[in-house]
Formats: sequence, C-alpha cells, structure tokens
Amino acid sequence: MSEQNNNKLTAKQFTLNVLNGMAIGIVAALISNAVIGGLLSAFAEESAIARGLQFVATAIQFATAPLIGFLIGLNFKFNPFQSACLSLVAYIAAGNVQFVPAQTLTVLVDGVETTKTIAAGFVVKGIGDILNVLAATSIAALLTLFIKNKFGSLTLLLQPIVVGVGVGYLGYIMGPYVGAVTKYLGELIRYFTELQPYIMCPLLAITFCFAVSSPLSSVALALITEVNGLSSGAANIGVASAATFLIIASFKANRIGVPVAIFFGTIKMMLPKLIMRPYLFLPMFVLAAINGIFVAFFGIIGDTASAGFGYISLIGPLKAYALMDSSFKLLYIVLAYLVIPFTVGYIIHFVCTRVLKLYNNEYFKFEA
Repeated sequence: MSEQNNNKLTAKQFTLNVLNGMAIGIVAALISNAVIGGLLSAFAEESAIARGLQFVATAIQFATAPLIGFLIGLNFKFNPFQSACLSLVAYIAAGNVQFVPAQTLTVLVDGVETTKTIAAGFVVKGIGDILNVLAATSIAALLTLFIKNKFGSLTLLLQPIVVGVGVGYLGYIMGPYVGAVTKYLGELIRYFTELQPYIMCPLLAITFCFAVSSPLSSVALALITEVNGLSSGAANIGVASAATFLIIASFKANRIGVPVAIFFGTIKMMLPKLIMRPYLFLPMFVLAAINGIFVAFFGIIGDTASAGFGYISLIGPLKAYALMDSSFKLLYIVLAYLVIPFTVGYIIHFVCTRVLKLYNNEYFKFEA
C-alpha cells in the first residue's frame, strides 16, 4: 500500500515525484557510458576486458525506462511490488523494444541462389521515448494511488494486469502520438537549416539546448532531423551550452560530484529545478544563442551521429576536429566548446544573480 496520503499530494509534488525519478534514473543508467564509453572504445579491438566493459556500459542504458518507472514509484512511497508495476509500464511505453517479424531473403552462396530465413524476434533500439515514459508512468502512478488496497488478497494477481498490462498498453498506443512532438520539432529544425548561418546556428543551439534540458532527447532529435555539417555543430554547442550554464549555476550549491556529472552528460538531473521555475531556461538560451553565433564564425561542424552529444565523451569536439579543414581548427574547437561558453556563461550567471536577482545558487541544489 502507498504510504503517501494522496489527499495531501499537490500537483506540484506529483510533478516533482515524476521528474525526480526520471532525473535520477537517467543519471544511474547513462553516466557510466558517458564517462568511460569513449575510452573503452579506443581499447575494445585489442582487449577482451575492454569489450566486455563496453558491452555492459552500453547495455545498461537500455534499462533507462524501467529504472525511471521504479524510481518514480519509490518517490510516491509505493511498496516494491507497486513500483515494479510502474517499471513495467515504463518498459513498454519507452518503445525501444520492438518486434521484428520473420524475413525470407534470397542470397548468393558460391554463385547459387539460396533462400535464408531470419527468425522473428525482439530487438532493443536506444533508450526509448522518455517523454512517453513520463506520460505513461504518471497515469500509472495516478491509478496506483486510486487503487490503494482495493484488490486486497488479489493484489499480486490484479495489480500487474490492471496497472502493468492495462496502462502499459495505453503507453504503447500513445507512443506514436507523443513521438509526434519530437517530429514536429524536427520539422522546425529543418526550417532553421534553410536560413542564413548567423540566424540558423543560434536558433539550432537554443533548440538543442532546450531538448537536452527537457524530457526530449537531443540525440534522438538529431537522428530524426539528420542534422549535418554546421547544423550538427550548432546542435552540439547548444547541448554544451546547457551543460556549461548548469555547471556554473550549480557549482556553489552542490558538492563537486553534481557539476562533474552534468559535465559528463547527466543534464536532465536538473530538469525538476527548471520545470518548477521555467524562467531559468532564459539565461541558458541566451548563452546558447551567443555560442551559436561563434559556431557560424568558426565553422564548427559535425555529422548526424555526433550531433546532440555536446562535449559528452568529447564526441562533438573530436568529430569537429576530424571534419574541419582549417589549420586553426584545434584553437577554434577549444574556443567554441570551452573558453567562450564558460566565460560568457559566468558573465550571464553573474548578471542574473548579482544585478537582476533572477535566481540564486540554491535554486540549483540537487536533491536525490
């Protein structure tokens, strides 16, 4: 039975329970690969141990959605069985587990046509749609609060069916519609790419800055919209801008582990703080826009696969270094990813806290 009295549960606390569960789940599932993934890749070909560690760090990410579901249940003080049912709903709502039907192919073997049949099975693709996970688990949490102990001795039988299968199916059919949010945002980005660079890059940087600091996925958005070249560079700088601002803003209010975790990509851990005070997005967007101008000025580029990562595992900077032709590309990359963002970011933070009094450092204190 839930120990939390839903008569006292406000809409704000409900939202915080959901968002905090998502933030901590993402930290737990993604931080390992973000920190050591690039290093392990460098040694994977020659070391079986590195390959094994890389597999584990990568595979752990696929459990992001069920982990979020379980943690949301804990935030509502549900018992382990109720939390497990929320985890099942999140697992289905993510949509990253897909059924692939059997396929029959005709191939040439030693010059002879041979029919090969690939058996049907399930495949896992990415971490799934986090936005749909939040929607489905919120419904599951509401239903669990309503049910309480109504099932009595039949709880073990009915809870997984009513909540796990019932709301899980709702999350399954909601998936394409919730996914349309990302699709429409992607169409907006395609429109941006048709504009002039000094207009396009700040707009793209702001868009990806918002995506990475919201329930949306900046990486998924990059893959859907197939941003490339200068657009990819702007997308990465937008992600890096979000991380830079949150590192600066959270530094004094937290122990060193929090800004370090943000640097390695767990930007969404600060989502509850941003959602509760949406105006905190404004200085972040200003920083992204300014940094986006320098993307166009320096010609920072990338490809679709590298877009949306920012400086996580140095994926964005390394890809820019590989693709840029300029003799000063290393200098440009250091300026674009580190020097300018942190310098401008600190100035913006100083103005917002000391001059405009828009917020204070305690607003960014992370509470696990």
